[in-house]
Amino acid sequence: KKPEIVIDFFPESGNLLNNVSNTVGVRVLDPVSQKGINTTGYIIADGKDTISRFTTQRFGLGKFSFTPVPRKKYTACVKVGGKAITSEELPAAINSGYALHVDETSNAFNVTVNAQNRDNEKIFLVAHKDAENKFVKQLSGSSGSTIELKKSELGTGVIYFTLFNQHQQPISERLVFI
Repeated sequence: KKPEIVIDFFPESGNLLNNVSNTVGVRVLDPVSQKGINTTGYIIADGKDTISRFTTQRFGLGKFSFTPVPRKKYTACVKVGGKAITSEELPAAINSGYALHVDETSNAFNVTVNAQNRDNEKIFLVAHKDAENKFVKQLSGSSGSTIELKKSELGTGVIYFTLFNQHQQPISERLVFI
């Protein structure tokens, strides 16, 4: 049987990270036309407690935030029109890694890096565009570093915020448009 709607999830850092606030993009599509659907939904933990709600708007896109905890299963529930509720399980959260979060203000981006079980690692936050680094900063693997980056110093167009490990391998990335 073909699903009545398609629900996709896009954790801001690529993965959900346990015990850290995560922002998750959600997309709800009509499976036939592949067009976005404006709707509302909610996230439940272990099939019972509602822990977050979301609304999709233009192109069926929306977002929500929540803090996953180990050994819990999270499910999105969405109802469109008179159709039955569609449920879709969120990807499992990981216990060790990084969460990259970007908040936009009128003149800056606040980039927050949270870590779980990565205390002794050196990491690097790089803002880059067109193969040119606009900002580079070494951070420790501890949680809760927030850096304000002025838009005027980043240029215009698509800006990449990439988190690199100590071996210069990318471990998380977030794109913004100025």
